[in-house]
Amino acid sequence: MINVLHNTQGYPLWQRSYYEHIIRNENELNLVRAYIINNPAQWSGDEDNPANTSQRRNIDITNT
Repeated sequence: MINVLHNTQGYPLWQRSYYEHIIRNENELNLVRAYIINNPAQWSGDEDNPANTSQRRNIDITNT
């Protein structure tokens, strides 16, 4: 439905290389927590950020 709204049929919406992971101990839990806390700071440069992908594909996502 989102691709219909943005007229981007056939364009992948979900993040590539997604995988699930079972957290098995407190050390792994702390690593996941750190990732969750620190990851938003990386969003502006992420290639999957719509602001960046729209520039590559010339898609205007701001006027919907």
